Amino acid sequence: MGRDRWWRAGWLLLCVVACSPGEEEAAKGSPEPPPLPAPLPRIGVVFGERFEGYEEALLTEARRRGRELDLRAGIGSATASESALLTLVDAKVAALLLFPSAPDLLQRARLFAKERQLPLVIALRSDGRSGPWAGASSQALAKEAGERVAARLVADGVKEPRIVVVEDGRWPETVRRADLAIDAIERQLGKVDVRLRQRQGAGTDATLKELLPALDRLKRIDVLIAGDPATTATALAAAERSGLAASVYVVGISDDAATRETAAKSGRAVIACFERDAVARALFDGLDAIAATAPADPSAASWVGAVECKLVGLEPAVVNEPAPAGGR
Repeated sequence: MGRDRWWRAGWLLLCVVACSPGEEEAAKGSPEPPPLPAPLPRIGVVFGERFEGYEEALLTEARRRGRELDLRAGIGSATASESALLTLVDAKVAALLLFPSAPDLLQRARLFAKERQLPLVIALRSDGRSGPWAGASSQALAKEAGERVAARLVADGVKEPRIVVVEDGRWPETVRRADLAIDAIERQLGKVDVRLRQRQGAGTDATLKELLPALDRLKRIDVLIAGDPATTATALAAAERSGLAASVYVVGISDDAATRETAAKSGRAVIACFERDAVARALFDGLDAIAATAPADPSAASWVGAVECKLVGLEPAVVNEPAPAGGR
């Protein structure tokens, strides 16, 4: 009798579970789960040196365009930068941006990108042979900056200006930029005296240890000329710390807002200024251009993103035209 009750109870429970209405209808009526969002295209970035402000500029532009960045520091040597590049390549990023530390890294980076068919854009510095690039042109406003200084030197009565150049000898374009400014000065004054070409060391302070004693020995310097943002910062610091700030003119190029403000206020500097945000936009524009024009072979793409520069400091005097007689 007891066994009959347990059997009947089990049978009843099985009927309730198996025949429970609504489960099949609920399964039919439930919506499909939403698809997972597609992963953002991931861009690998290698900083071969410390480039102030560019990480923030790149992250801002990446968010605006719906991209993800994988930022790597390869600081200290070309080997460190190469290792960071290989790490990103193995991580299967969609494209590469490189802030190089030395020219010999450029060709190796291009080879890595070609082997993996990855778009690659070089930032700020290039050798003119390593493919797509974005930054400020080595020629942008260099001649015009030299002409502004030359006009001041003529007004000061300087006949043969003494010039000191601060340059990064690793990069030919920085030397070329300084030479363009020197040529512009020489054309207006007839001759110049380039007393020293100081090579930039590992940072501003290291270079100043050599440069300041040299300036002290030279006694009189009329112009300090630099060919890239790092050497421009060194030249401006040298003018200030040497006690020559009130007597020497500084010619340079910079992406730093504080440097731009200094040039505008000092009355002794003329700087070709460009924006870090503009460089970040140009780098992403380069990647988009490569994807659109050479999707099958990104290494074959040729693209240059020269950003706009503005000359700040030593503005020419405004000459007011006399009003014509007789009114209108």
